[in-house]
Amino acid sequence: MLCKTDCNTCSGSNMKWDACPDGFQLKSGTCTPCTATGCNSCNSDLAKCDKCLDGFQFDKVAGTCIVCTQPDCKSCNADRAKCDSCVDGFSINDGDGTCADCTAANCETCNSDLSKCDACPDGFQHNAIEGTCNACTATNCQSCNVDLARCDTCPVGLQFTADSSSCCADP
Repeated sequence: MLCKTDCNTCSGSNMKWDACPDGFQLKSGTCTPCTATGCNSCNSDLAKCDKCLDGFQFDKVAGTCIVCTQPDCKSCNADRAKCDSCVDGFSINDGDGTCADCTAANCETCNSDLSKCDACPDGFQHNAIEGTCNACTATNCQSCNVDLARCDTCPVGLQFTADSSSCCADP
């Protein structure tokens, strides 16, 4: 049996699954999709969630996920009308619990000043003074915190090149 795309890892001579991606349950070496709407994890019962996807409120008693009513919520309060946190690229407005779009380019998160980034996604360098995210210029960088033209870390599965300035599959 070969590893399938709906599982994270498999091992052993009989190729049993060791871990499953979000939205699946691992049981007896097989990945089976959760059946409840909005489930990120359903470890004990396919129809009951243990954790919800972004944009859903978790009801621990019922084991269900109920969609947040505000757009761009990562998580919301019990009545689902106010966001507790926002998805990447948005900042929470503490006054009314809504999410506002970061206006600076390439922000992963921003604060109350929507034009300044607090964090950047992989492949970008965060300039904390200016609140900007600048693209790494070296090939395949996960991060380039010191120098845009030199990788600090490589994504999983890639390695530093011989001169340690960029990342590739086979140095």
